[in-house]
Amino acid sequence: MYLTKLKTAIQVIKPIVNESMLLTLAVLRSLKSVKIPRITDGI
Repeated sequence: MYLTKLKTAIQVIKPIVNESMLLTLAVLRSLKSVKIPRITDGI
């Protein structure tokens, strides 16, 4: 029972994490194109 709850939780969380990662990448890219190449280059 605990395992199935864990699996459904992972299924719910995964797309959210993916979307926030995509958002973060988009923000970093826009920052990169604006001014700060040094910090974002390492990422």
